Amino acid sequence: MNELKLAASPSIEQLREWIRCDGVEELDDKIPARSYYEIAPEMMKMVHRYIQTDQAELALILIFKFMRLYLKKILKHKDFGRVPLDKLSQTEDTLLIVLPLASTIEELLIRKFAAQQHELDAPSLEKQRTLPMVTVQILLKR
Repeated sequence: MNELKLAASPSIEQLREWIRCDGVEELDDKIPARSYYEIAPEMMKMVHRYIQTDQAELALILIFKFMRLYLKKILKHKDFGRVPLDKLSQTEDTLLIVLPLASTIEELLIRKFAAQQHELDAPSLEKQRTLPMVTVQILLKR
């Protein structure tokens, strides 16, 4: 399983790392495809819960899992043709909502990571600012 490299990566790299982590699961042909469609609303409830609890990273990971499952993997399931049309249309409607939501969360995370990176860089910038002043004071004492 992929590990998340949070502190060492700049903001865009963190998002890319999380996106890479989402494609690990495989579908089980023993589970009817209809069952996968029944969990779609629960996945979206979890996304909203993550957003409400300020866990946008987890929300984005779950959204990518959702998109990968319903846009790519489920089509290869042996029972895909037996899924009721109402379940297919509900999930399709959800996908139309999820795609812009993923974009919004991604932008939010990029800003959040940029702010975190700025905070990490701030102490070194402060040292750079104070170092010349210390040098000037030492020179004045001579």
